[in-house]
Amino acid sequence: MDNYHPQRTKEMKGVTTLFLRMIQTVIVTRLKIFLAVFLIIMTSSCSDSSTPVEQSSTTFVESQFVHQQPNYQTTHHYVGQVTSEQHAALSFELAGKLTKIDVNSGDMVQKDQQLATLDTELLEVERQQLLATLKQNNADLLLAQQILNRNNQMIEDNFVSAQGLDEAQSRVNQLQAAHERIKAQLIGIKIRLNKSILIAPFTGQITQKHQSIGNVANAGTPVLTLVNLEKMEVMLHVPSQSAQDFKIGNAINVDINDTVFPTQIIGVNRAVNESTHTRQIRLRLPSNNDLSHGDIAYISQKNTINQSGYWVPVSALTDGVRGLWNVYALFPTKNDTYKVERRDIEILYITGEQAFITGALSDGEQIVSSGIHKLVSNQRVRTAHKAVQHD
Repeated sequence: MDNYHPQRTKEMKGVTTLFLRMIQTVIVTRLKIFLAVFLIIMTSSCSDSSTPVEQSSTTFVESQFVHQQPNYQTTHHYVGQVTSEQHAALSFELAGKLTKIDVNSGDMVQKDQQLATLDTELLEVERQQLLATLKQNNADLLLAQQILNRNNQMIEDNFVSAQGLDEAQSRVNQLQAAHERIKAQLIGIKIRLNKSILIAPFTGQITQKHQSIGNVANAGTPVLTLVNLEKMEVMLHVPSQSAQDFKIGNAINVDINDTVFPTQIIGVNRAVNESTHTRQIRLRLPSNNDLSHGDIAYISQKNTINQSGYWVPVSALTDGVRGLWNVYALFPTKNDTYKVERRDIEILYITGEQAFITGALSDGEQIVSSGIHKLVSNQRVRTAHKAVQHD
């Protein structure tokens, strides 16, 4: 307690307070200087960047003039197949073992030419049995007829009863019925023998051989494919709404194996395929065309649509609201600048790079042809080059 001096303690508190106030003053002063410098820097930065922004506010665009057209032409591409008016998968009506095939793939055959044969050994045996039965029947019938004639003579002298005469007549009738049955069976054997031989129904070419000698061919199983090369046509299927563009009798060119052939429309099927929703069109090819059944045919059908509109690049189109499409029209302002105006349009037809449109455009109006992704309505722009005159 002897070292405690109140006067000295009071002086130390005063020095401490003064020191804290000096530190506070220095901090506040430096903070003010920092804020002032920061504001100067920001102001200078904004001032320096104002000029480039102003300079870049005018966007350069490509443009062209549009001119109204009274109609437009569409081109649709279809793929068809060359087929013969007569082509058949030949088969036997009866089952049997193939014993002979007289032709091969690629052979030309004539109508009624023999092509293949089934084994007929069992049929021949059955035929011989029927012939023997018929011979026996003829002998029995002859005897029965003689007995009947004799009874007719004897009944007049009452040597034969009426019952005996009826029995003799019945025997003759039974044998005559058996005779007709055997003859019918022989006719059936003959038909089966004939159907054991495969005959060409028309002149043509064997395009495929499906069976070999020794195979047992079931009834209706294809043995050979025959195609008539004299009458060839093109078969194609088109969407139902496009079938109206094909008129019977009209001429149309088709590309087959890099060669163009003139054809004529010979059939337009009115029935719609339930699976593909298409209709079948048949085109007749000229004769001596050296084409093969199954060749691929390419058809380009051009049609003129009587609807006015404008041709514009696809790059000039942008999607709008409610399913609409838009183009940007250019309205001239001062200093060689243009104001961008959004116009609603409808796309009628599109090719690879061009679109035919109709909508809020006027003949000779200037539109933005590309670079539309960076534009907004009422924006000021300049044209990069002289506008293209597009007809």
